[in-house]
Amino acid sequence: MAAVRARVTLDVSGLEELREKWGALAGAELAVGFQGPEAAERYKETGANVASVALYNEFGTPAGPNHAGIPARSFLRSSVFENRKKIESKFAKATRRGIQGKGDPLFELGRVGASVVRMVKDKIRASRSWAKPNALSTVERKGFDYPLIETRKMLKAVSWAVRVNGVIVKKGNDTTRKSD
Repeated sequence: MAAVRARVTLDVSGLEELREKWGALAGAELAVGFQGPEAAERYKETGANVASVALYNEFGTPAGPNHAGIPARSFLRSSVFENRKKIESKFAKATRRGIQGKGDPLFELGRVGASVVRMVKDKIRASRSWAKPNALSTVERKGFDYPLIETRKMLKAVSWAVRVNGVIVKKGNDTTRKSD
């Protein structure tokens, strides 16, 4: 029987460039929520900052002499949980673009972040259909019953940030434009 020999050559040109480009994501994380100056902005009426108000609404607060007793109205965690398959798909698409050598890695992560921000904002806008209604005293003060929305300050402050080793290197809201 005759032996058959075959030679296989693998062209790996471009892999080094790809590794360098996407290696920038080592230690990177995508955060969606309330960060930066928009999160630190304060409400005139209470003095609380936007991030704190978001936290109070996400998890609720106990009722007591110094606390309003806000019911938990999870808009952030529930948005991610309810859309996890879509989010996984968006991460997979961003990864494919990276493997194909397309796109900037930080921009691709930002695209995923912008999509998640839109999901969170949609959940807030739809709060009348799923959230526990406001207390009568809140409705009287606000003049309407729309849980999670009063001044739209919290809604506008939802953002994404790409952090590398804890430092924000890119951030934005529900758009996909590059921003610092």
